[in-house]
Amino acid sequence: MSNPMFLSAFVPVLSMSLMPLIQQAVQSSVKDLIDKVTHQEAVINDLQLENESLHNKVSNLEGDIEELEQYGRRNSLRFHNVKVEDGADTDKIVVDICSKKLEVAVSVDDICRSHPVGKENRNGNRQIICRFRNWKIKNKICSQKKKLKGDADKLYITEDLTKYRQSLINEIGNAKKAGKVHSFWTNDGRVFIKLSEGGRKHLINSIEHLHDIAPPSGSNPTS
Repeated sequence: MSNPMFLSAFVPVLSMSLMPLIQQAVQSSVKDLIDKVTHQEAVINDLQLENESLHNKVSNLEGDIEELEQYGRRNSLRFHNVKVEDGADTDKIVVDICSKKLEVAVSVDDICRSHPVGKENRNGNRQIICRFRNWKIKNKICSQKKKLKGDADKLYITEDLTKYRQSLINEIGNAKKAGKVHSFWTNDGRVFIKLSEGGRKHLINSIEHLHDIAPPSGSNPTS
């Protein structure tokens, strides 16, 4: 076996005999690896689809919960910049505002509950949140709140919005300051904007929706 001539003749023959077996073994190993990678890719793809589906379900549930929360606030209003002394009867304050400033007849019997919220502002005034017994009373007051424009006490009334819708209002306010929005308002918890004085109104459901319609400065409008 140590004969050089024999080895020089034997090795090529052996190599030629083993090469198909080696190639077959390598191909089999590569195929196994490819199959495993393909399987893992399929598993990852399924997990991504499942994650996306769960994300959408969570988003929908969050939207439903937020909608229910806003519905629970539909009979409530916030009265801003109100002088509230310690121990004051906020029901009576609300009745006086409605009667004297809005010319809307409301009695304390129309109020379920009212109370001050938040801290005093720099003028010593606060907000009063008031829940009325039914939507009709609340809506009657809302329809007349425009009479407070230019009010000497700078009193104004807003709907009681969820935290998310209030953040949406704040974002719209910034868009208005930037000249992207002409006007905005709420109606029964729904948020509307106009881009121009004579333009059509848009119902805004989210900050993303707002940015699609009125893109922030430095961004490109969605095509």
